[in-house]
Amino acid sequence: MTADVRSDFGATAASAEWRLGAWYRPGTYPGAVAFYEERLVFAGSTEKPQTVWGSVSGDFEHFAPTEPDGTLADDSAIAFTIATDQVNAIRWLSPGQVLAIGTTGGEFTLRASARDEPVTPTNVQVKRQTTRGCALAAPIRHDSVVLFLQRARRKIHEFVFAFETDSYQAPDLTLLAEHVTRGGLVQLAYAREPDSTVWAVRADGELLGLTYQRTQDVVGWHRHILGGSFQGGPAQAESVATIPSPAGDHDQLWLAVARTIDGATKRYVEFLEEAFDEGAAPADAFFVDCGLTYAGAPATIVTGLDHLEGETVAVLADGAVHPDATVVAGAVSLDRAASTVHAGLAYASKLQTMRFEAGSRDGTAQGKTVRIHEVTVRLWNTLGARVGFDDEVDTIPFRASSDPMDAPPALFTGDKRIKFNKGYSRAPRVTVVQDQPLPLTVLAVLPKLATFDA
Repeated sequence: MTADVRSDFGATAASAEWRLGAWYRPGTYPGAVAFYEERLVFAGSTEKPQTVWGSVSGDFEHFAPTEPDGTLADDSAIAFTIATDQVNAIRWLSPGQVLAIGTTGGEFTLRASARDEPVTPTNVQVKRQTTRGCALAAPIRHDSVVLFLQRARRKIHEFVFAFETDSYQAPDLTLLAEHVTRGGLVQLAYAREPDSTVWAVRADGELLGLTYQRTQDVVGWHRHILGGSFQGGPAQAESVATIPSPAGDHDQLWLAVARTIDGATKRYVEFLEEAFDEGAAPADAFFVDCGLTYAGAPATIVTGLDHLEGETVAVLADGAVHPDATVVAGAVSLDRAASTVHAGLAYASKLQTMRFEAGSRDGTAQGKTVRIHEVTVRLWNTLGARVGFDDEVDTIPFRASSDPMDAPPALFTGDKRIKFNKGYSRAPRVTVVQDQPLPLTVLAVLPKLATFDA
């Protein structure tokens, strides 16, 4: 090696006490990072995709592999290369009781060789646990479980320890909903409060949610069709993230959304409004997308909607549904004065049950002719919904004869019994639709049906 001495800091004689760092030039930088047991851990550089580097314990900027005198101490830096039968480029690191390592070919754990001991350069142990393979997307840590996106971006797996095998497993959380993730996922975000929900952006811009309550055996997918349009289709979510709300009592979902507004492409940063809570009034219901709220003296002109210029918006005025209005010069005109107005893009929520199984005299009801003649829908804090079969839905009445006509009815909690006019079917289902800017929470769908064996 030859060197050009630009400044003499001491001696210019030859020396063997030098080394090139692991990331000594652009293109060699690591692609994954985490903190684990008081060490800053990097992994997955371009030149060494299977190598993990841990800093000196408690010294996050010191990665020298030995002490100044050349010896190796327990708190010295760590460098470990995963030795496997294939190239497993490291995609992410997730610290917990062990350091979970996600690679393109499988999932590994890094820990000390003896349980409950800290990791040192001489006792580090890396073992392959599962072979699902990981995409280049940040995982989600939920207690002792890691949720990660599989390499093909179609499945989300949970990396969890199984006592019966004394090893980690990675069950598929999309097994019963593979159609929901068709096209692949591009990003994940996690909201812990008020409900444990994994949010995901699909490659085509659709927003997906996964309600995840493993202790209650609740793992359920749902799709969210955003209000508005983009290039002839629905509005597209392009990115998601979660942060604590200003009050700190729930997590807010923030997302970047692309829409076509007044013929031009617009991108807005929006957040999901707080859940509609117990004791709220109809006027507090905010169920529009990309919307704003006016609160003040009764008015018939609501301004401030420049971001929706030329769009037809849904309006809720003092808790009552107002006819749709078009935004002109950043404002909408109301038919009546209102002091609390929510205006934004409308969307429809749809629930459709699976085929019912009520049995029959000679076995299952599946594949047989069934007629649903009545259904009871159990609701909570709800106004304005329709129930029926497929697209043939009827409006549920919520206003009683004793309710004043110049005010919206109160939110309803209880059972609504609906007579079905639909005939016979081999695929009996019940559909519940909410296409108004009002709250709807369905607790149960209880049908009465008759199964015909012939």
